[in-house]
Amino acid sequence: MSVISNNDDSDPDSIMFQTDNRHYVVYFASGTVIHSDFSAVESDEGQLALSDILKERITCTKSDKNCVGLKNEFVKNVRYLSLKTSEDFENLSIILDSLNSNETKAWRKGRIFYLAIPPSAYTKTVENLHKCCYQGDEYSWSRVALEKPFGSDKESANNLVHGVAKYFREEEIYLVDHYLAKSVVKQILPFRFSNKDKLEQLLRHQYVDRVEIVMKETIGVKGRIDFYDQYGVVRDVMQNHLTELLALVTMELPRNISNHNSVENNRLHTLKHKSILTGQYSKYLEHAKAEKDNVTSSYFTPTFGATLILVDSYRWKNVPFILVSGKHLDERSSYIRIVFKDREICLSGCNTKRNTTHFFGPKQIIFQIGHGNLPSAGILVSKGLLIPKWPKGITELAITAEDFNEYGQNLNDFTFGIPVKNIEAYSTVIDDMYNGEQKSFVGTKRLLKLWDIWSPIIKETNAKLPRLYKEEKDPMLNFRIVNSGLEFISNPVNIFSDSGSEKYQSRVATSIPGMFLVSLSIDELFRESANTFEKISLAAFEQRGVVNVAFSGGRTPSDFLIHVVRS
Repeated sequence: MSVISNNDDSDPDSIMFQTDNRHYVVYFASGTVIHSDFSAVESDEGQLALSDILKERITCTKSDKNCVGLKNEFVKNVRYLSLKTSEDFENLSIILDSLNSNETKAWRKGRIFYLAIPPSAYTKTVENLHKCCYQGDEYSWSRVALEKPFGSDKESANNLVHGVAKYFREEEIYLVDHYLAKSVVKQILPFRFSNKDKLEQLLRHQYVDRVEIVMKETIGVKGRIDFYDQYGVVRDVMQNHLTELLALVTMELPRNISNHNSVENNRLHTLKHKSILTGQYSKYLEHAKAEKDNVTSSYFTPTFGATLILVDSYRWKNVPFILVSGKHLDERSSYIRIVFKDREICLSGCNTKRNTTHFFGPKQIIFQIGHGNLPSAGILVSKGLLIPKWPKGITELAITAEDFNEYGQNLNDFTFGIPVKNIEAYSTVIDDMYNGEQKSFVGTKRLLKLWDIWSPIIKETNAKLPRLYKEEKDPMLNFRIVNSGLEFISNPVNIFSDSGSEKYQSRVATSIPGMFLVSLSIDELFRESANTFEKISLAAFEQRGVVNVAFSGGRTPSDFLIHVVRS
């Protein structure tokens, strides 16, 4: 296995995978190639660091007596190799060819190239890999994995797809969305298929009130401000992870859910975007100023997003799909929540939650992807909705939490199925790539269709000032559905810095598109304006060689220019 990586995304930077009784952890080191069968090469700082990581992270259970020996053998055979120049790729080719010369043709040999590098480097890297390392004869195969983001808009995504397609065939290209490899996500279609006799009749507009697809995180993006200024929460999470989850819930079930082509074709929906709300956590600009000289674009970077989308099909006619994601929220949790319409009326015996024939209360199905407050990831089904038939990858967990409420119901009011094996997502990614299984990856055709949907939404947010919110718990982000759109429930308020300073950290939107009002003391206002003026003027002069400035009358320009000279 070969890995090339320079991961600047929020996804985990490690892989744990199992082969028979062997447990391996591979860390993606920046700008490196990791190969489990390299012959000895000169040790350097990277080699030592890599070996230390592997020794620390690969764990052996007491029951596996062979693990320690296999661990030491594996760590010894893993080598660090930096790929920066054409000569480096040529050296890699020599190493790989020497390995092949010692192997027989009795079994097929495979190479996986895992690229977690900036998208701008994909095409050139893939070209170099094809020149030095590609193998595609009857005794071998090559596969290339690309980490998101897959472009920043439709045009860049199209260029990426065509650039990689020059060197690798469609069946050799694996666009990684690790959410599709999470244990519960992989069970969505099997769960639907196991319960299709009853569930497919319920999953339609006559019975579904709304569907919530949510990914909440407690961390921010400190240290990655430049990346987030380029992509924001919409490109980072909503355009890929959340839309892929939406497709698994809304697609028509094929006759055979194991058929990749059938599943892929049924995922291609026409979606209609209705509205979007955006927010930015209050310390984002503070972090941006510490990492960047020019923070002009940072003002408009959303770290929270909520959008309403409709699916263009009779089954889902006018059912609102609410996609939500954000940083620095109240919990780390991700889920799909299908809420059914409440049309039962209780007239007798209503003091208890159950009677012999009906269950009165919310009816919902929750695919709990990241377990949040629950003891495990899993699938929750309201007991009054149906008695689920669990697919073979899910087992039922007995619940005894009398005082634990989740999603507006006591946990005892749910039937709770959890994965038989809750395997880490990237372990599944590697395993599926090794076996040539593409259902957990994004097809290039679907990728381009996703950009058709999201490009207009991103364009809308580019000039939209996000609402500021406090870290962790802030009711200012609560919203409601109004006239097929979304709106915040509360009006925006000023947010102060933690130090208690009178300097406002809020920016109030004005009636002028893209403009906002900042409230500061006179001296601070002039100083901030002078600094901004200087940066914009220097950037304009470097680009065009001339700067034109127009001032209003009165004393204000003279006071402003005094601060410009001082700065």
